[in-house]
Amino acid sequence: MYARITCFLLAAILFSGNLLAEKKALIIAIGDYPSSSGWMRLSSENDVKHIQSALLMQGFSTDNMAVIKDREASFKGIQRAFQQLFNNAETGDILYIHYSGHGQQVLDDSGDELDGLDEAIVPYDSPKFFEEGVYEGERLYRDDRLNAWLGKLRKKIGEKGQIFLVLDSCHSGTGTRGFGKARGTDVLMAPHDFKPSFERKESGSFMDHQGNLGSVPWVAFYGSSARELNFETTDRNKRAVGSLSYVLSKTLANLHSGCSYADLFEKVRIQMQVEAPKQNPQYEGIGSQLVFKKASADYNHYYNCIRQIDPQTIEVQVGLLQDVFDGSIAQLISAENEAVICKGDIKSASLTTSILKLECPVDLIKDDVLYKVEILEKATPPIQLELTVDVDSRSEWYELAEEIQALEFISALSHTNAHKLFTENENLVLQSKEGKRIWVSNTNNSLELNKEILLNELKAINQCQFLRKFEETNYSISMDIQLVDQKTKQALTNQQLRVGSELELSVRNTGLREVYFSIIDIQPDNVINMLVPPANGRYTAEEFYLLPGQEMTIPYKLKIAPPLGKDVLKLILTEKPVNLNAIISNKGNRRSMGQAQSPFERLLALSYNNTRSYKRPRLKTGSLAVHGYVFEIVE
Repeated sequence: MYARITCFLLAAILFSGNLLAEKKALIIAIGDYPSSSGWMRLSSENDVKHIQSALLMQGFSTDNMAVIKDREASFKGIQRAFQQLFNNAETGDILYIHYSGHGQQVLDDSGDELDGLDEAIVPYDSPKFFEEGVYEGERLYRDDRLNAWLGKLRKKIGEKGQIFLVLDSCHSGTGTRGFGKARGTDVLMAPHDFKPSFERKESGSFMDHQGNLGSVPWVAFYGSSARELNFETTDRNKRAVGSLSYVLSKTLANLHSGCSYADLFEKVRIQMQVEAPKQNPQYEGIGSQLVFKKASADYNHYYNCIRQIDPQTIEVQVGLLQDVFDGSIAQLISAENEAVICKGDIKSASLTTSILKLECPVDLIKDDVLYKVEILEKATPPIQLELTVDVDSRSEWYELAEEIQALEFISALSHTNAHKLFTENENLVLQSKEGKRIWVSNTNNSLELNKEILLNELKAINQCQFLRKFEETNYSISMDIQLVDQKTKQALTNQQLRVGSELELSVRNTGLREVYFSIIDIQPDNVINMLVPPANGRYTAEEFYLLPGQEMTIPYKLKIAPPLGKDVLKLILTEKPVNLNAIISNKGNRRSMGQAQSPFERLLALSYNNTRSYKRPRLKTGSLAVHGYVFEIVE
């Protein structure tokens, strides 16, 4: 008799390179800076939980993850941590280095920067402001010092090793605009009269491009470009978290083997445009390398049991990080012959674990069976808009603000990483978490009219935010999109689309199964349009169907028009044709809700009418794929 209860996702994975090589991580997180330092406090500690959980799912062990936080991450503490990582590194090792905290630019002390400034991460004991003769940035951790460690580590692990550096910070920016927590500052660690010798750098690169990293495979992800602030976001538990840390951890937790770093970054970039649309993550390195050197393998949805709570209750190693929510349906299976034991419901889903309530009793200890769990149907996430309300009880807008907070689709938050409703000069103002004003009350309108307009704005924001974020990966059905400029006949290689451009859209089925596809467009002003099939009714959903390997050029052109800003194309792949046109044209009214046949049709209709009277649909695992493509519309 035996029972094997472990913490890792079961999958058949082949590793390339040195079989004795190990995966090792160093995570540095600083959020609780001293109040006297001048630095805003951050939510970096929450980053650690997400990153650790994702790395565990990618084959890292807790014993090989070093974490230093806050006071531990002083200048000397960071030095000791890198020394320890170096001492433990062996030939062929895969090293992951993560930093969450503030960044700053400081006077170059080695003469190797054209603009006279070094990039630096900010240790716990480094104050924000330059004071000549008192503090001039001696305890900032400069890019030169970081590159020296990377060079040493490269020599230690050799060409069969791999280095993955992630910096969820920012080293410049134009000041905090808005109400969200931001990681970065425009305050230079330099005298007030200092002027850069050249235009300040855009990339914020930490990597040494003079060859010091040699030919070792390496890659670096940065939370934003040097001139942007790096905003925090919120996770599924409504806790503040670094935007890059959150998106990367979710992507890694759901990543299949055989994915390159270039593909990983593209997945991260798309989701970052949803979580933090004001910033543009940056990427450097050898993108063709496989993430953590994991070769292609079969992907499955099998997860391990952690412990038994009672005969019909088991804790399972799957949770919100894999977008598994309460109400999902799972089944317990024998690992030896994949025989189904019984089904159950997912309850109390946390970041990485959940409770499975079974329909029949089992005994993980006494049963002579190795059990595993498969997710059959995923419950869809709540469609809620996070909103912070700051309206004085003496204001004429107070009752309306209270009414707004009580709405079913509003999740009222007290922290700053959310949209905000507040009063200013006797007006009611709705503002995004990045500081953009979305709506201001009109004194010429009645209270009821202002309320109606505000409610429509909030509903549109909520719906489009949900649809932008919604992704569903399916490794048997997938498709590529290509946009071609009609004037140049060249495929677009960047993410900018100019107003007036006419484009041709082509798609190719890159999956293993035949598939129907639809495409919706989510505009920067939160208006939803149907692109494929078109809203004019000239084509039906049944016509947009491809066998594996087939290609199709959409038989009509797309013309780019305002509004300017980030535009999202959402590609929906299904086993059967879906009628999204009727739902969008009727704005999800009860009639279209009743006509909705597939779970995704019901989900889209629900996004228009998010009330308790409509039950959230469950999506059958493997029956759907949803991918986003983000572009910026410019003049």
